[in-house]
Amino acid sequence: MNERRKSERIEINYPIIYVVSDSSGQIETQGIGFALDISTDGMMFESNEPVDATTLSIHASYNDGQTLKVDAFLIYSMPHADGKYRSGIRFSGAPDQISNFVDILCELSE
Repeated sequence: MNERRKSERIEINYPIIYVVSDSSGQIETQGIGFALDISTDGMMFESNEPVDATTLSIHASYNDGQTLKVDAFLIYSMPHADGKYRSGIRFSGAPDQISNFVDILCELSE
């Protein structure tokens, strides 16, 4: 099989919140999921509902209230086992912000 990913994905299991906002910044939808794997390019997460968005932001809490945030583009959202949905995203934004997000989530998942 031809692997299209540029970066190796690391398996994690960490709670995230995804937020979809309109062009004025107002929240349209948000949900909770679990990040299943991550790389500097993107991640896959599982949620109870499908994600219907072009762009979204991913948030994760750590260290008793600190929050990480990274913007992303939705690549896919499809049904999976047990009524769950799996979504794949590609990170967008500043490389140092993405790298920090990935590094901290990987550390917290060990």
